Amino acid sequence: MAFEFLQSLTIDSNLDGNDESDIEVGEMDEEEDEFEPRPSSSSSQPRPASTPSPDMDLEVEWSDTLVDFADDLAAFTEFVGPAHDLPTDSLPIDYFQLFFPDTLLQTFVAETNLYANQQQALKGVDVYWKPVNLMDMRKYIYTLITFGHHQVPELKLIWSDDPYWRVPAIADVWGRQRYQKVHQYFHLANSASQPGRNDANYDPLYKVRPLLDHIRNVCSMVYKPKRNLSVDEAMVAFTGRVSFKQYIKNKPTPWGFKIWCLAEAESGYLLNFQVYTGKMEEAPQHGLGHKWWRYLFNYLVQIAIINSFVLMKRARPNDTRTSASQNHLTFRTQLVKALIRPVEPQPAEPQPAEDQPAEDQPAEPQPAERLRRAPDYPTVAGTAHPYSPQHTLGKMPGRQRRCYQCAIDGKKMPSGRTRETTSGCHLCNVHLHAGECYAKFHSNLKN
Repeated sequence: MAFEFLQSLTIDSNLDGNDESDIEVGEMDEEEDEFEPRPSSSSSQPRPASTPSPDMDLEVEWSDTLVDFADDLAAFTEFVGPAHDLPTDSLPIDYFQLFFPDTLLQTFVAETNLYANQQQALKGVDVYWKPVNLMDMRKYIYTLITFGHHQVPELKLIWSDDPYWRVPAIADVWGRQRYQKVHQYFHLANSASQPGRNDANYDPLYKVRPLLDHIRNVCSMVYKPKRNLSVDEAMVAFTGRVSFKQYIKNKPTPWGFKIWCLAEAESGYLLNFQVYTGKMEEAPQHGLGHKWWRYLFNYLVQIAIINSFVLMKRARPNDTRTSASQNHLTFRTQLVKALIRPVEPQPAEPQPAEDQPAEDQPAEPQPAERLRRAPDYPTVAGTAHPYSPQHTLGKMPGRQRRCYQCAIDGKKMPSGRTRETTSGCHLCNVHLHAGECYAKFHSNLKN
């Protein structure tokens, strides 16, 4: 798993960019690092490293003699631990949105729609395209993550009519054509503004630079590490054509992007990283590499998930082992479900009429009066198959609210108020009584 990948980061004796990688994304083989002593340039015989005095310059040389220097280190007094303002009862989606807030996703929406317009101006109108919105972008990230949980021989089988191949977790969220169109035009930066190779501002990572810099900044801002850190290189598998693709012999993932990583040794929290772009004087290669940046995008999503999990684990160390804060699979499951759960809109405050002063407006209705109004319609009713396994009955967040189905059927208590409940469907974001109300509501959903 990706979490173990970050936890396996270790110190490498050579960090010049030419040695074999110690880790690869997706490979969990443990390899014991060996430190090869290098002889001093002035002598072929090993000699002990001298201990400098306070009034002399520090001069370090390689030696076969092990010298314990721990006692000479200054006391570590820096603040350590989470540096964000989330409450301890925050959910996985709250931690993930430290790295992928909706404001960031809105920029993806704008760039994707812009790129779609640019392409249609060049190639003609795409009759199957319609502009994306924030929910589309959240569904897209949800789908990319879910691809790692459900693997099929061919992508189209996810939407198959054959229940053996069909993946309801994706197929019931949106159609294949809509996903493919969002994937086709998905963009993070305006390609029309990309500097040319001979430009002083040329950046080989331009297509993913906005997100790369954002994630790296957040990683260092929301968590302060302990003293012991680990540095190593990671490989993101890629076999297409791009100038800075690396080849490392005798590795399970020999081809791909090499990334230098700095992580806290104890928790595996990734603090900083740098994509190795190779020698700039090499001629650029085109063709299959025009979508190379999507591999780095997926890698950045995984960084956000893993770091979010570490933050939640540090915030709630006494939770049970199967809870979301202690179990990575539970964390990911709750996160992806929350990504496609619409946020209940806040009611707008009433505005006074132009010909009537504010003090003459009728008073805000009391709770009992509000309950007698038309029911709040569910936000995603009808967008998923009624028998989808994503529909789950459970305790809804917040206080109890009126049952949607009881309000539709006109079921009242002796006091005249609609019956209330704390249970409901998490996918539909609707309060429903368990049993008849829950079954009746979902039987009325249209496929």
